[in-house]
Amino acid sequence: MTAAAVLAAVYLAVGGIATQLAGRSVLADTDYMVRYGTYANAGFAESQSKNLMQSDVYSSEIPAEYLFAKGVKSGQLTAWDPYIVGGTPLGGITNNALASPVTAPFYLLPSWLAPAYERLAEVVVGLVGLYLFLRRLKLSPPAALLGGMAYVSGAYMVAWQGWPQTRVGAFVPLVFWAAERFLQERRIRDVAILALAVGALLLGGFPSVEGYALLTAAAYALVRTRRLGLLAGLATGVAAGIGLAMFQLLPFARFYASWLIEGRGQTGADHLNPVTFLTSFAPWAFGGVASDAPQLWFLDENAVESLSYVGAAVLVLAMVAVLALRRGRALLPRGVWVFFVAATALWLLLVYRGGWLLTGLQQVPVLRSVFAANFIGRARAVTGLLLACLAAVGFEVLLRWRRSESAAGAREAADVPAMSGAGAVPGVRALSGVRAVLGSRWTPGVRALTRWIGPAWATLVVLAAGAATWRLLAVGHRLAVADGTAQSNDGQPAVSTYDAEIHKGLLLLGAAVVLVGALWLAGRYGSSIKRLDVVRTLAACGVLVMVAAEGSAFIGRYSPSADRETFYPVTDTQQFLAANLGSSRYASTSEASVLGTDSVYGLRSLNGHAFLNSAFATLVQGVPGNPVPAPTRLQFSADQAQATSPILDRLGVAYFTAAPSEPVFGTHLDAATDGTSVLLQPNVPTQVTLPVGNGVRALGLVPSGSPDDVFAYAPTSANDWIEVTVSDSAGTVTSTQRLTAGIKAGVEFDVPVALDSVAVHGPRTASITLHTAKTKPLAVQANAGSVALATVVNPGNDDLRLVHAGSSVIYQRLNAMPRIRWASSAVVVPQAAQRVRLLASGTLDASTVVLNSGTPLAGSGSGAAGTGSGSGSSTGSVTTLSDGLDSIGVAVDATEPGYLVVADSDQVGWSASVDGKKARLVPADQGLVAVQVPAGTHTVTLRYSSPDGGLGVYASAASAFGLAGGVGVETWYARRGRVVTWELNWLRGRPRGTVAVGPGPGPGPQPDLEEVGAGVGEADVGATDVDASPVTGGGVDAGGGGEVFEDAGV
Repeated sequence: MTAAAVLAAVYLAVGGIATQLAGRSVLADTDYMVRYGTYANAGFAESQSKNLMQSDVYSSEIPAEYLFAKGVKSGQLTAWDPYIVGGTPLGGITNNALASPVTAPFYLLPSWLAPAYERLAEVVVGLVGLYLFLRRLKLSPPAALLGGMAYVSGAYMVAWQGWPQTRVGAFVPLVFWAAERFLQERRIRDVAILALAVGALLLGGFPSVEGYALLTAAAYALVRTRRLGLLAGLATGVAAGIGLAMFQLLPFARFYASWLIEGRGQTGADHLNPVTFLTSFAPWAFGGVASDAPQLWFLDENAVESLSYVGAAVLVLAMVAVLALRRGRALLPRGVWVFFVAATALWLLLVYRGGWLLTGLQQVPVLRSVFAANFIGRARAVTGLLLACLAAVGFEVLLRWRRSESAAGAREAADVPAMSGAGAVPGVRALSGVRAVLGSRWTPGVRALTRWIGPAWATLVVLAAGAATWRLLAVGHRLAVADGTAQSNDGQPAVSTYDAEIHKGLLLLGAAVVLVGALWLAGRYGSSIKRLDVVRTLAACGVLVMVAAEGSAFIGRYSPSADRETFYPVTDTQQFLAANLGSSRYASTSEASVLGTDSVYGLRSLNGHAFLNSAFATLVQGVPGNPVPAPTRLQFSADQAQATSPILDRLGVAYFTAAPSEPVFGTHLDAATDGTSVLLQPNVPTQVTLPVGNGVRALGLVPSGSPDDVFAYAPTSANDWIEVTVSDSAGTVTSTQRLTAGIKAGVEFDVPVALDSVAVHGPRTASITLHTAKTKPLAVQANAGSVALATVVNPGNDDLRLVHAGSSVIYQRLNAMPRIRWASSAVVVPQAAQRVRLLASGTLDASTVVLNSGTPLAGSGSGAAGTGSGSGSSTGSVTTLSDGLDSIGVAVDATEPGYLVVADSDQVGWSASVDGKKARLVPADQGLVAVQVPAGTHTVTLRYSSPDGGLGVYASAASAFGLAGGVGVETWYARRGRVVTWELNWLRGRPRGTVAVGPGPGPGPQPDLEEVGAGVGEADVGATDVDASPVTGGGVDAGGGGEVFEDAGV
């Protein structure tokens, strides 16, 4: 059976992501990413995706891992990402879990392959961690493996894959295991193990889940022991774990205080809809997540937040554990069964009901930071763990069920009531004492009453679960009908999807009940009917297979599987920007680019998906239309007022990109038409002379056919596009194309062209070709037998120049200032709102910088600085020597003192030096930075370093050395026959009169009896009472098995 459990666990770990592990596809939703932005117009518009719910992963997490891994592979630890949102911290904080041990595959493997092995590492760590914890609780290997499988295939660990959340979740079981190990072994090395587990948990980078896990572990510890010495040991382990992670926690705290944090407050009404618990056994009842699914997820909360899957078999086994009132309590250490059941009920209430209980926790000073700052639904990490533990306990109860045990259990129940608390099997002597003292006090009536406690409890639980399920099924059906009505499809396919998936889930529940029933019957009557042992084994293996099969199917359907060619492909847009951007940056509309991907390409973008520095966000919010729709998103729209904002000038935004389908900036000139039409035959060029020669930004066609004929070209298709090639007497000037997606009859269809210049070689002629696999031509308005062309032309005063038309439309911003520039004069404006208004007014030139405080500086010149490196105002010039990720080097040559201005969000964590001497880096232009430089020739260096001044690194090093020292001292004493425990009896020598059996003293190392005992304890002494005295033998001593052998006279 153990072999079957191991095989099931291996299948679960790799079965759902086998193709991704083999490198045949990518475990990232990049096939969904390429349906948008520049990728869609470069040929990926029809890309299909298995999962539409992971946009944050490809826009934030993978780019950060890609950039950091690139540095690691070249021998550099990149602490700063300068490519998005003006710059953001990278490797120095926990946000992207870059220091988590399970992120290591990114640093060893190609970036397109790494996500699959990162996921595998999470599964292995989570499964092994829970296995070790359950083995510590004396569960058999098959049951422990089943619990591990249930946890890593649960909704939280699957739905959040790719985010840092699962890298936190992977270490939650190890924290519980380390805590239980310390409570049993009571050694300094176990404190160190707990510290390592907590440190790895905290480096995962999702504080709320870390808080939920540590709170639950603390409650578990209080259930397991009341001894202050042991609790102090656990607290020391947690504190040491926090210390180990300080090198990232302290910088994170410093940056968090400077970020724009909005809209994160929670109330008691913010919880998961209880109906989502139906997905615990029917995960797709409310729709799927694939782009080609017949019914997409239709609940208000998305599938990542709402899925509650654990599996039908796991639910049934968990119910068995809850029903096993006496056997479950007898199976586990004192109080553990009660903890599992009560903690599960409490967390389920918080997650699915909220209400006054959640509201109360949100008001407690310390707990407020955990429960009031993040959505409670993410506590599914804890509910998944607890349900997995209960499932393992239920499976163990069934495996151990014997008729002889039933008789023994009945006799025990007659002697001691089930609710008396003496349920720990190992405490045999204590239990006998209780019987001797209290046995005479139980009257026949009380004994009879205790026999009904178990059946009454089982009846209550079953009825409550059945009633709740019945009600949830009805509510779910109403939601499906409502969605179908809202979509005007008479309830289809939402209702049919719901009904089919619920029926499938109920069938799986029935199958699980049959297997569990067979296992119970075989265990109950196996001693009298020998052949039932075969049935018992087959039923147990069937349960294991069902857990693995359900979990693997869920993982396989949910996990992304993208073609390698969709993993951040390079388009003509990236090529153009890479060739022309230099040290400047660009901004983009939300339709023209995918947020965050610029970190992969190494292109500085003002857009991005990351936390924004609050001062920098205040500056950017001064752009018309507020391009900050959320605290972690910066994106623009096709608004000419945004594209020409003076704030973008000061941010060094040299280019602005838009999608070909968005309105082209400029003056619109209608087409001259005589009311006739011409047909654009498929794949046949049509020639027409441009009505305007100079400054053309777009050519427009007006479809004149029937709406149905035109609509045939409207759906998004990579195979339907209109190509425009313009030439003059000197040859081809430009060629561009636009997909026909969205084309409408009677509505002008503009194709952007890069003709924003003077026609110096005479009239220009356009060749228009409709590329398609269709045979039906497209009718367009005509004039004198030729295509009637509308145009969008340069108005001459918008300070823009359309320089590229392809997968995106790129405008050069002619008034953009250099990102690194010289300012010979400074004005001081104390109020932020006033600073933003001044900067947005456009009245300041490049030679003036706006400071928050200080002394104004009157410069001798006010001319605008040049647009490139090496140019400046009349009194100074700058030459960029280096412009890296974590540092900037600039040579300044000035005749008068002034300021070197760097248009980056570098107000936290950055420092400056002039000629190697530390200089003050001051806030400038609201969200930017500047350093004052005296007259003459100087070298100015800006460098990023941890904003905590290195204190976090020192704290982590001190914690590591302290733990290593403690373990070293413990080992030193152990090798000399003395045991170092955590509690006050620090040193205990070998009892007198004992004799060591062995080869005798010699030059070689002596056997380490403590280590022998530790090995025995790991496998065989898990269910001990940790409050029992190590001296009397009631529990496993901190010294392990050494004293066990000694007490036996060996």
